[in-house]
Amino acid sequence: MSVQSMTGYGKAEAIGEGYSVTVEFKSVNNRFLEFQIRTSKNILHLEPKLKQELGKHVTRGSVSCHISIR
Repeated sequence: MSVQSMTGYGKAEAIGEGYSVTVEFKSVNNRFLEFQIRTSKNILHLEPKLKQELGKHVTRGSVSCHISIR
């Protein structure tokens, strides 16, 4: 799926036995592609892969991603 607009918001939550994961995306208009990712230290190593995957679908805009694991 290709993104048609640079401005948007999305949030999803998954709850399992003993954990919950919340992912929140915000994007705004920007001439260039810019990613900002906030997450816990235990999954920080996934940031390059996440940026790579996002880059396949988003070509412009300022994208903010917040991942919370409890």
